[in-house]
Amino acid sequence: MNHSNGHEQQTDLIGRTLKAKVSKVHNDSCFLELLDEETGKPLALGRLNQQDSLAWERAELLEDIPKYAVGETIEQVYVSSKRYEQGQL
Repeated sequence: MNHSNGHEQQTDLIGRTLKAKVSKVHNDSCFLELLDEETGKPLALGRLNQQDSLAWERAELLEDIPKYAVGETIEQVYVSSKRYEQGQL
């Protein structure tokens, strides 16, 4: 993953639906590697918040839903905005 142009790369992903691999799970969110459709290699990092997910319709915490376990692939994730946190791309 090339972090030198991370902002531009993430901007290019907005509005796309991509596969993603779950890399870390919390009670109400999970961190994802957004995957290239052709190669399956990571393009960028992302975060899925439970309130933005179909998982929100379930009573369990996100970390208790097997589909969102670390290492699982989510077939379709809609990229709605660029992820930027101070000190990170």
